[in-house]
Amino acid sequence: MHTSRSWDFLGMDYRQPNGLLAKAKYGDGTIIGVIDTGVTPESASFADTGYDPPPKKWKGICQVGPSFEAISCNRKFIGARWYIDDEILSSISDNEVLSPRDVEGHGTHTASTAGGNIIHNVSFLGLAAGTVRGGAPRARLAIYKACWSGYGCSGATVLKAMDDAVYDGVDVLSLSIGGTKEDVGTLHVVANGISVVYAGGNDGPIAQTVENQSPWLVTVAATTIDRSLPVVITLGNGEKLVAQSFVLLETASQFSEIQKYTDEDTVKGKIAFCFMGEMLNNKQQTSYPDVTTAVAAKGGRAVILPLFYTETILQDDPIITDLDIPFIFFKPDIAAPGVSILAAAQIPYYKGVSYHFDSGTSMACPHVAGIIAGVALWGRATAPQPMGWWWAAGGAREIEIGRRRGDRNALTYDNNGMPIQANGRVQKIADPFDYGAGFVNPVMAADPGLIYDITASDYLKFFNCMGGLGSGDNCTTAKGSLTDLNLPSIAIPNLRTFQAMTRTVTNVGQVNAVYKAFFQAPAGVEMAVEPPVLVFNKNRRVQSFRVTFKATRKVQGDYRFGSLAWHDGGSHWVRIPIAVRIRRHDDADVVTGSHHDMLASVLGSKEVALESIVYSYRHSFSGFAARLTEAQASTIRDVISVRENQIHRLHTSRSWDFLGMDYRQPNGLLAKAKYGEDIIIGVIDTGITPESPSFADDGYGPPPSKWKGVCQVGPSFKAKSCNRKLIGARWYIDDDTLRSMSKDEILSPRDVVGHGTHTASTAGGNIIHNASILGLAAGTVRGGAPRARVAMYKTCWNGVGCSAAGQLKAIDDAIHDGVDILSLSLGGPFEDPGTLHVVAKGIPVVYSAGNDGPIAQTVENSSPWLLTVAAATMDRSFPVVITLGNNDKFVAQSFAISGKTSSQFGEIQFYEREDCSAENIHNTVKGKIVFCFFGTKFDSERDYYNITKATSEKGGIGVILPKYNTDTLLGDTLLTLPIPLVAVDYEITYRIYQYIKENDGTPKVKISLTQTTIGKVSAPKVAAFSSRGPSYIYPGVLKPDIAAPGVTVLAAAPKAFMDAGIPYRFDSGTSMSCPHVSGIIAVLKSLHPQWSPAALKSAIMTTALTYDNNGMPIQANGKVPKIADPFDYGAGVVNPNMAADPGLIYDIEPSDYFKFFNCMGGLGSADNCTTVKGSLADLNLPSIAIPNLRTFQATTRTVTNVGQANARYKAFLYTPAGVEMTVDPPVLVFSKEKKVQSFKVTIKATGRPIQGDYSFGSLVWHDGGIHWVRIPIAVRIVIEEIYSKIS
Repeated sequence: MHTSRSWDFLGMDYRQPNGLLAKAKYGDGTIIGVIDTGVTPESASFADTGYDPPPKKWKGICQVGPSFEAISCNRKFIGARWYIDDEILSSISDNEVLSPRDVEGHGTHTASTAGGNIIHNVSFLGLAAGTVRGGAPRARLAIYKACWSGYGCSGATVLKAMDDAVYDGVDVLSLSIGGTKEDVGTLHVVANGISVVYAGGNDGPIAQTVENQSPWLVTVAATTIDRSLPVVITLGNGEKLVAQSFVLLETASQFSEIQKYTDEDTVKGKIAFCFMGEMLNNKQQTSYPDVTTAVAAKGGRAVILPLFYTETILQDDPIITDLDIPFIFFKPDIAAPGVSILAAAQIPYYKGVSYHFDSGTSMACPHVAGIIAGVALWGRATAPQPMGWWWAAGGAREIEIGRRRGDRNALTYDNNGMPIQANGRVQKIADPFDYGAGFVNPVMAADPGLIYDITASDYLKFFNCMGGLGSGDNCTTAKGSLTDLNLPSIAIPNLRTFQAMTRTVTNVGQVNAVYKAFFQAPAGVEMAVEPPVLVFNKNRRVQSFRVTFKATRKVQGDYRFGSLAWHDGGSHWVRIPIAVRIRRHDDADVVTGSHHDMLASVLGSKEVALESIVYSYRHSFSGFAARLTEAQASTIRDVISVRENQIHRLHTSRSWDFLGMDYRQPNGLLAKAKYGEDIIIGVIDTGITPESPSFADDGYGPPPSKWKGVCQVGPSFKAKSCNRKLIGARWYIDDDTLRSMSKDEILSPRDVVGHGTHTASTAGGNIIHNASILGLAAGTVRGGAPRARVAMYKTCWNGVGCSAAGQLKAIDDAIHDGVDILSLSLGGPFEDPGTLHVVAKGIPVVYSAGNDGPIAQTVENSSPWLLTVAAATMDRSFPVVITLGNNDKFVAQSFAISGKTSSQFGEIQFYEREDCSAENIHNTVKGKIVFCFFGTKFDSERDYYNITKATSEKGGIGVILPKYNTDTLLGDTLLTLPIPLVAVDYEITYRIYQYIKENDGTPKVKISLTQTTIGKVSAPKVAAFSSRGPSYIYPGVLKPDIAAPGVTVLAAAPKAFMDAGIPYRFDSGTSMSCPHVSGIIAVLKSLHPQWSPAALKSAIMTTALTYDNNGMPIQANGKVPKIADPFDYGAGVVNPNMAADPGLIYDIEPSDYFKFFNCMGGLGSADNCTTVKGSLADLNLPSIAIPNLRTFQATTRTVTNVGQANARYKAFLYTPAGVEMTVDPPVLVFSKEKKVQSFKVTIKATGRPIQGDYSFGSLVWHDGGIHWVRIPIAVRIVIEEIYSKIS
């Protein structure tokens, strides 16, 4: 039995006579100081049986108080102090005790995890029974109580505790606490040779939330371990589902009726089940204990609810809150176990138990502290002379971070040989911002081979530290670049062209050794190491090397990751992580100055240069435009190029140009397809604005002869509202809708919301020149198929939404009317069976994927016969420049089109954390710019718009706030605000915050007017709001299918906007990406009228792009940025030019769907097209999804050659991690007579059967020419038939 599973999982088995712990004497003699909530001295984890007196160096005391006497300390628990001031005293909880006594249990838990005794026969109410212990079980412990129930941890008391700990003689300090600001005192602890270990914070999985970031600290992230606590849910039909929870009560003996959750008494004797449906988003989190308590109070027996992950659930809270029934839920430097950790409890505790579960980086931190305590002693005892104790604070930090085992057991791979995953609402492969260098490996850390050591004086070179703690001693402000600080990691946040840095390593392994460099360069950069080989001997134990990075891409980028490893040919792989972000010229004035200097060298003087220059390009790249003769231009040197000015056409509909569909190309795709002439696009939406120029019928002939539709009239919509472009309109309403809709709605096809007008014009709107929105993005706007005909079916009403009954009737009418395509930018938690019958009529149906991203399992409209569209960004941006009073400049995105902020500096009015709300904005903001700093508690989004409106009403002239991304911000609402609202990331937020705090005078800022730039940012990226897969209804169908532009799309506006002089407006959402694909389908259908809906879908998916305009893997935006995978964008981002000639297609006859679904071809009561008959693996989709791979699975696909008649295609496999994949036959040969061929894909799980996460790959057929026919693959290995993904 193994309770302390975390230590065994780390390879620190206390029973091994020659293991690491035995060699380190179990940490005997090392003193661990813990700054926390106190301690419970009675716990067996702190008993002193068998201990000698404390080490001679110990100078600490045992400070007494109520419930804590001098005898509370002993030879194990050798010291205790407590710290309080008047402010704390007035705020602490009533149950607090003015002594080192722990009333919360946090300090007891962390101290026992770091250095608690070996205790046998332990469990928590029978769970996880076995042996519990600390990482250094023979270490001595000292507690410093600086944290109090009801108050928290005072920075002043923590600093005093550190000062005392240094005096007392601790070897390691463990602090499972944190905050938004750094503690300058910690450097002085490290300067005394004491390793300081901090928790990384619990605000994940959001980016830029790590706390305790100072480089001299060891900052610890939290991970899971390989222990699970499964429960089996058995349904009445015999189906079994596996999840995780603590079920300690008798619910297993009999079946209970399922009751949909209500607060009524009808739940008595039943099990309550909650289905959140479309509420599965990041806006609200259900209070699970409250729901469970309510159900228990009404006599219910249990609760089953959905949850994205269980890390924070599997601890004592579900039990301690006296739930009478069970409930079930489906910077850092280094990572360590921090989930469901069993350790000592305070007294009294629930039902008298002595050990309890807890989760958090607070639990991960003492794991590393315990490892350092053990390894430090072993290193001190065995270090080669004359080096003495080389485990200085810097060295101890390095061995945790920099050590890497061979590839087979690398710390960045899990126990199944797969890359470590990062859990959260957005699941992804972990990177250094999640776990630092990786998962701690104490056994290998004891013999690292090389270390990256740092002395205290090294830190003082890089920071404004004078070695004391005077008023000017600010160790959180860097003097300059930190790149040469000898850290066992490299981070370059602003790589413009080239950067070099030096690192120094010390050999602590075999005296004579040769290490060779192996590096994995971050994408987008070239990397070199000089020298590439390091030779060590007795006289040469320390060596330096130089690492250089060169940007190979020219556009603004995101962080990319790599590594550098030194290998001695044996057991030592000394690896450090690398993070690089390409950025271009933050300081615009410096760039402009360089332009003036360059021109002055050509023209003879700076005055002439100033007269000559026309524009200085400063923000996204460095360059200028100037009036020069050819002779003068020819003399300019040291630039990439010199070109004569050209006149270009304006382009507003950037999305279509970005997709390569230029309407001006006489031989382009649009011209070949006659611009979608006479294809009829049906749009089911909120109605339409017939007056828009996008729907004018100048130059159009009569509607196609097959058209049978009508123009249904009503208020503000007459028969003449339809024309030869807008050829039909209908509207659908029922009594429920009529009672609930907004008062401004109109009972006709008239669009009062603007949604339908926008989507219809995006799909098939006319080519309109000289369009813009208040001067932004000026140029030409159009639809994807600008000569297509449009028919509107209004089923969605303001204030109500879209009735499924009305939608089904609209679908039925659209088939009768003769539409060629149906576009639906709407959705819900359930599937619509009627859509299959539309597809059976040969009409492609395109749906939006939903806007509940970036959370997993939120994709909507996932039926396999639909084309489901995710949203992506494009390469157009709207930069503004924020200039601080010290002339620091930052580039953000916003719509600042007028106002005082661009011409003059305004004083900054600062609001912090919860004070930043509309209610707290007061009259003092008059003439000022409001800036808000929220710290690291970033889970809740602030009300940006009302804060800005309140600021304007009180006379403020601008607002600057932090936000993770601007995907949903850059819309019309921003333009309606009377003053600029600028969102910046949290890195820039902190730099502005530092400027305010360090400014001796009045802090000021200036916001420039917005520009419109094209091609200067990495794109496309999957939008943060775009819903993600996998589908919870059809796990065997990979969704979404495709991504298309859906962020800040300019298209036709409703009449209210037109009356205000704004005929075109911005909007964002998968509602905007959906009509992009509908327009493309219209173009493809014009080229290939014989293609089925499945063939059109296949062509779009198999030719999709997975790389951005910078040649880099497409990113997915969100609070956790990551490389996109098929659950973000399906097959990739749509590529219409290649889709027109896909080479091969995966076709599906409508009857094929009936083989796999309970559909009888009608819409009778038993016709349930959402119920699957069996496995979907053999449905001929242009994707493969296997959600439950146990050992082996084979699937068949069939392709049809639609390219050159005689063709030979070869298979190229990109196998998902953890499986073997084969294709038979590996070569397909087509001829005039043999246009259709089938092949078999076999996928086999490798390694031992461990419950896994999804991994991704692809299968590509290539003809040796232009055709690369690619389908995405998603595979999850399971040990149960159906296993909750969050387990």
